[in-house]
Amino acid sequence: MKSLKVLPLLFLALLCACLLTGCGKTENGETDAADDGMIYTASFTPVIWKGQEGLEPLALTEDGVYVSCYEKVSGTEEYRNNLYFVDRSGAYKPFIYDRMALPEDGDGRKDYSVDSYLQRLFVLPDGRLTLLETVYRSWSEGDGEDDMHWDSQYWIRVLDAEGKELSAAPLEFEQSEDNYLNTYGAVMDPQGRIWINSDQQVSVFAPDGSLAATVETEDWVNQLVSLSDGRVGGLSWGMDGIELMILDEGKNGASQRIGLEEYYTDLMRVREGA
Repeated sequence: MKSLKVLPLLFLALLCACLLTGCGKTENGETDAADDGMIYTASFTPVIWKGQEGLEPLALTEDGVYVSCYEKVSGTEEYRNNLYFVDRSGAYKPFIYDRMALPEDGDGRKDYSVDSYLQRLFVLPDGRLTLLETVYRSWSEGDGEDDMHWDSQYWIRVLDAEGKELSAAPLEFEQSEDNYLNTYGAVMDPQGRIWINSDQQVSVFAPDGSLAATVETEDWVNQLVSLSDGRVGGLSWGMDGIELMILDEGKNGASQRIGLEEYYTDLMRVREGA
């Protein structure tokens, strides 16, 4: 009998870290009181996970967290992303949703292969889900290693709360080896637009996939974060150390730079875009 895996569920701790401000740590590691005089503490709920692969947290809600798992398809050698919803008790269940329609090869190319990967998920205030996915294709034009070719395309899909696809559109972006998007670090703003960083630039995409704006950055942005007031910031290593850049469309750059003593990653908010 296979042993069950116990996965510490950290979404309540992340909830405190991302939604609350003014809360820091003292030298002995304890939590300071925030400006309102309250002290916030984290709680943890174990998740008894029966799968063989790890879970990747994607989006927090007031009731739990959406997670993904790249799992082997039964009876095949193929893998694919599966979604689960974990509630606050630690119980989880599969979230069944419409899979992305993959493009077929109409040219009869050798060793043609195509797959899609779910990279970000956002929960809208009305319960709809916005998925950011990448479609990878590869094929051969000969027998050597140098004859292998590939391309990829980013897609934005909107699902209803039950997982039925409402819309799907490619992002208005030309992918290349020197020009790509860091889709894993994408965030959503209150207008439902998706911000994604690339090489010293952040691209803002509308829900229909069109390019709504670009914001230049002097430094490479390692991760984007959605702030409580609706603005978007970028965490980076600047000339003066670790910084949080407040991105401004109107100025086409950073309106403010805030120095940080520590570097924070993988921050999530409840109801991004709310």
